Amino acid sequence: MYEFYIAIVTAPLVWIAAGLLAVLGLLTLIQPADVNSRFVPWLSRPGAGLTLLKWLSLVLLPLWLLMVALLAIATFRLWQSYPPSGAAIADIRYQSSLLLANAAAIGGLFTLFFAVIRVFTTERQTRTAEEQARHNALVLLNGRTQAALAQLSARVRITRIGRSVHHDTQGGRDALLQWHLQTPAMPAGLVKAQAEHWRVFDLEDDDVQTRLSAIGQLAAIIQEAPEQRRAINEHLANYIRANSPADRAQGHNLAEPADDAPGPDWREWAEKVQTWARGLAPRADIQ
Repeated sequence: MYEFYIAIVTAPLVWIAAGLLAVLGLLTLIQPADVNSRFVPWLSRPGAGLTLLKWLSLVLLPLWLLMVALLAIATFRLWQSYPPSGAAIADIRYQSSLLLANAAAIGGLFTLFFAVIRVFTTERQTRTAEEQARHNALVLLNGRTQAALAQLSARVRITRIGRSVHHDTQGGRDALLQWHLQTPAMPAGLVKAQAEHWRVFDLEDDDVQTRLSAIGQLAAIIQEAPEQRRAINEHLANYIRANSPADRAQGHNLAEPADDAPGPDWREWAEKVQTWARGLAPRADIQ
């Protein structure tokens, strides 16, 4: 019986299998960034150690079952051949040590089995936690994007002091609004003008500062999540089209030179147009 026990416990395949599983268990704890890809490029991939552990565990599973069965049979035979109570103390001590050694071997094999299961369970929990974290980050990012897009249409209430100015011209009677500390542009051919009393007007205007802040937030989101660049650019393009349409473009009244041939007149006209264009001041959130 002792020889049978020694043959099982000292079998090289048992310790080779245990050593391989222990090494692969350690590999699952290694992060890809900690592995020198120059020497082990395959292990530098995410989850490579876990994949290797899974396949080798499946290959060594029959050997593990065989070792458990052999140790269980050996333990059963040792229990059947256990000396009676009146036997020599040395025989009882020897048989008890064999039983404890077999129980420890079986416990070690089951510990290794549950350790491998725990590795896979921990990896699954970690992957689930990472997916949940990515989902939460995406929800937060979408919330920030929607809040910034909503601020692109922000309006602000303002109060201004003004009055209505009625005027008569040769073409008829009309009225315009004069704001405090501003001189109204009276039409040509003015005959008579009469102004009402000053009063307070409650108005709404585009909140340029809030919209500029929203554009800055969208730019920061693009830096954090480049995959959102296209969608955000489309929103900003629609915003620019809505707030600076072509029908509001200001034209110039500079007459083109009569001579079609390039010359000093055309260069002078081009310089005037450039000077006029530089004088245009688009709104800060459209620039």
